[in-house]
Amino acid sequence: MKLNPLVPELMVKDLNISYQFWVDILGFSLKYQRIEDKLCT
Repeated sequence: MKLNPLVPELMVKDLNISYQFWVDILGFSLKYQRIEDKLCT
């Protein structure tokens, strides 16, 4: 049986700072983004 990977959703105060931390510093990648809803996964 193949399972779908888990995708965490975290609430943050500043999306830009959080993005810089998770993507630029830790090396995670952005798979999906809805700017109007302030959502990135």
